[in-house]
Amino acid sequence: YFFYFGLASVTPTLVSSSGGVPRDLQLLVDGLDDAGDDIMDFLLCDFGREQQFSSTVSRIDGKYSCDAVDMDSSVGPNGTTTRLALTATAGSTFASGSDTTLLTIHSRPEVMNLSPVAGPEAGNVTLTLSLQDAIHIPTDRLQEISCRFVQESSSNLPVSGAKAELSRDGKFFYCHTAAMTRGVRKVEFSFNGEHFFPVNTPFEVQGCAAGSASRAYTESCEHCPLGESQPGLGQATCVACKAEQFSNVTGSKQCAMCP
Repeated sequence: YFFYFGLASVTPTLVSSSGGVPRDLQLLVDGLDDAGDDIMDFLLCDFGREQQFSSTVSRIDGKYSCDAVDMDSSVGPNGTTTRLALTATAGSTFASGSDTTLLTIHSRPEVMNLSPVAGPEAGNVTLTLSLQDAIHIPTDRLQEISCRFVQESSSNLPVSGAKAELSRDGKFFYCHTAAMTRGVRKVEFSFNGEHFFPVNTPFEVQGCAAGSASRAYTESCEHCPLGESQPGLGQATCVACKAEQFSNVTGSKQCAMCP
């Protein structure tokens, strides 16, 4: 049998030359719904470079995908643009699609420094990721640029997402933290909202310092008022001074005895 088919679209359209986590590209393919599984032995994703870069196509439950291949050897810091096509193993192009199959490929980002390395549960902290090499991606190609914070103690705990942005010179990646519960979290960042890159330095979400309190982790810490204190960390309330004790400054860690 001969099937006429086409590559209608691919997502995401912004990928790293060395992939991310995960690395798969989702393909919308027209015309192969009635084809048997044996046709998958002949299909490849061709990344359209002078030196042929390709990967096998998978079909699971009617959905097609292929891996973003390692192209670090041919992609510089400023990235490149290539058109994804479906090919046969002999190299003949079966379907090249439209502009929706145009991929922008950037080099793999390496983070030299993360600052700060700790912040409050309530969030509203801007993390600066200093990149080893500037990443230049056209503004119109950036897709769902974001960060996420993964709890290190358990893979079953939810991932906290955060808004992010890339500096104009491409040297810095900024993550704006949202409210998160206390703990040490792995930091990961993405240019397309799907392929995430890890940061070696973890970020610690801290509770309120001694002398302050917060009724909920989503609320900012407030210094203990006059007449109250709090010696502990991460507490919900401050404690009123006992009889014959006093605190005449805000943010007291401990009440003093009356003179």
